[in-house]
Parts: sequence; C-alpha cells; structure tokens
Amino acid sequence: MIRRAPPQSSPWAGRWLALSLAVTALLAHGACGDDSSGASGDRWVSAWQAPPSDAAMPVDMRLRPLFAGGAQTFRSVISPLGSGQTIRLHLSNRFGRNPITFSAVRIARQTSGAAIDGRSNVRVRFGGTETVTIPAGADVVSDPLRFAFRSFEHLSVSLATPDAPAVPTHHLQARQHSYATDPDAGDHTADVDETSFTQAVILRPFVTGLDTLASESTSVVVTLGDSLTDGVQGTPYLIEDPETLDLDQRYPDFLRRRLEAADLPVFVSNAGIGGNQVVHDSVLTPSEAALHRVEPDVLDQAGVTDVIFWEGINDIGISGIDAAELTDGYAQLIGKLHAQGLHVVQMTLTPSGTATLKSYSSPEASAVRRAVNDWIRTESSADAIIDLDAIVQDPANPDRIDPAYDGGDGLHFNSAGYQRIAEAIDLTSLGARRFTARD
Repeated sequence: MIRRAPPQSSPWAGRWLALSLAVTALLAHGACGDDSSGASGDRWVSAWQAPPSDAAMPVDMRLRPLFAGGAQTFRSVISPLGSGQTIRLHLSNRFGRNPITFSAVRIARQTSGAAIDGRSNVRVRFGGTETVTIPAGADVVSDPLRFAFRSFEHLSVSLATPDAPAVPTHHLQARQHSYATDPDAGDHTADVDETSFTQAVILRPFVTGLDTLASESTSVVVTLGDSLTDGVQGTPYLIEDPETLDLDQRYPDFLRRRLEAADLPVFVSNAGIGGNQVVHDSVLTPSEAALHRVEPDVLDQAGVTDVIFWEGINDIGISGIDAAELTDGYAQLIGKLHAQGLHVVQMTLTPSGTATLKSYSSPEASAVRRAVNDWIRTESSADAIIDLDAIVQDPANPDRIDPAYDGGDGLHFNSAGYQRIAEAIDLTSLGARRFTARD
C-alpha cells in the first residue's frame, strides 16, 4: 500500500514517506495470520482512526508527563467505531526524527486499565515478520490478522521498542488512557496484568488506525475537524476533565451509536485533531492544517465515501485570519474532496462569544465567525449543510453556547452537547453508494 505524497505546496511535503509491506504471514490456529481474502466481495474499510498530531509535547492534556526512551513497552488503547473479524493496524512515526523499530506488537481486549484478556493477546506481523522498522516521517500497515471485535470494545495494542524516542509520534487529545512501562523496562507485550505499566497518559503513542474487511455495502464517513470533533471536554483552561475520560462521548461516537441502532452499514472514522486549523499549521497544539493533512487522514482512509467537515474556529482564534481567507480554504478543501468523488457535509461554526480564551470570544472574532457561517449557509459547495450554530446557541445570546450543552469553557461541549450534534446529522444522507469509495 503506497501512501501518496501531499501537494508540493504544503510546507510539510516530503515528510510523508510510503512504506509498502508484503502480506505473507500464514494463518495460525485460526487466531492470527494472513486472511486478506475474507468473504467474496469484502473490502478494507476504516473502523477507527486517530491521526498523529505531533511529536512535540511530552505531556498530556492533564499536564501529566510521558517518560519515554530506550527499551520500553507502550500499551495504546483504542475504541473502534465499526466491527469486524479481520483487521490490519496502522502505526505511525510520521513526526519522528529517527527510525523506530518495534520488536513485538500485539493486540488484545482490554479488561481494565493496562490489564488485558490474555486469551485474546495475539501477535501482529509486518511482511510476515514480528519486527518492523518505520523510517522517520513514515506510516506502516500490518499484515491482515484474524481478530474479532465490536464497536466500542476497548482494544489494547502493545508495542515493544528498543529505541523509543523521548517524544513519540502520538495523538495528543485521545480522551482515553494509554499506558507505558518505565524506560529500559524491556518487552512486556505479553503481560496480562498491569504491574509493569507504571505510566498512564491520555495521549496515544504510535497507533493511528484500524481497518477491517467488510462487505461492499459498508461505507465509511470520515469526521474531519479539530478538538470539537476530537471530543474535548475541558475545564476553562483547556485541561481535560478527568471525569469524562474513557467514556466514548465524542460526537462521532454518538453518531456511530445512531448508525448502529438504525442498522445502517456505515462506520465512522474520526479525523479530529485538537488545535487543528483549515489554512495554517497549528503551533499551539502542533498539527498540520486540514489542507495539508487531507490526503493521509481522509483520502487515503480505506472505504471512505462521506466526509463531515466541521472546522475553522481555531483559524479565527489562533491565527486571527479573516473570513475571506478562511472561506477560500474551505473552497479548496471541498474541491479536493469532491475531486475524489466524496460526499461532503459541512457544519457551521458554533458560538464562542463566552470562550475563556479571549482571542475566540472577542467581538472581532465573533464577527468573523458570523461572516464565515453566512458563507457556509449561502455559498459553500458542500453537498449538505448542517447549521449547528442555530442548533446549539443560547436562545438569549446567539454568540453563546446553550448552557445545557456548554462543556465549561464556552467553546467545547459536554456529553449532552456532543450527543445533540450527532442527532443533527441526517443518517439517510450518509453512505450513499453512488459516490466512489477509496480502498
């Protein structure tokens, strides 16, 4: 599988290095191995993703540090938004400065914390071998593996490396605990209990995607956005609320629950990154702009047919750009998505007039947001528009989130707010087979 390079206009061009690995492992005891064929007509679809955001900050969003380096084992926990019987994993060293070698990778069902169900703990192979080296700037996809899983079943991916960097490539705002041994503790991928996993953080190292084989009728909607799509429920100072971690309360989670309840064959692939912007690469929480990361995080996702696009508030609050520059970015991005035959749903920017951070709540920022929303409603070339602004605003103050939905900082939402956002999406508009899917 060759990952295409981004447009050369991106300042990050050249960092995306394709790593193609042959699928050669043999089926072993019906538990793991090469099973790429599946039922007749099956194809790969994305059942979960969390794009790598950076390798710049060695602390999570509770200001808890991750101590990394040397021979170490990481146990990253994921929560799929689809189900299946056969998987392949995506690992990333996209922001690494040096190659990294994984001497062992395993996947299992989480029981609690860093503990796992030992009966489900199976090896993951790459090109038929248990060891893989990922060059700096590259991603890698594993061999197919027989492993049954359900939506929202928490899975633990254990990775042992002899050369962990001080700051691994990771997804910063995972809203889910992952674990690590101390540096130089060695390979603990086979451990069932959590004794050796002395560190618990809410950034997720290295593991960035899980695909599964599904029928041709299965579609994938990618939710492209920032911390609002990432599901952040923070205090007024953007520190994550510990009471809401590990609960799968992002709006894409609520959307998947609705799709599953309606028995619709549509998986959700969450491409939200906290701090992300449409036009400019973010410095506050380092990540590439949506225009620069659209290829790996959207277009290259297996089976994608639809994109729900909700982003731009950070362009206003961090970069201070005007409405014309932001809407021009929207037009470029939607054009890229349409060029690949994808169905695009765009959502208006939600209120930020009482945000703790004054660059988001100033009268000038609110005026830009209103102008941008007017453009989305009247001029956007997206296939469908959802006016979230009208749905979640305080009836007494349209520049403020309804207090029933406010997560506490005037910018992000609580669980009820994210659920309300998911309820605003017309399920019958998703998964249209007339649009070309990317495999």
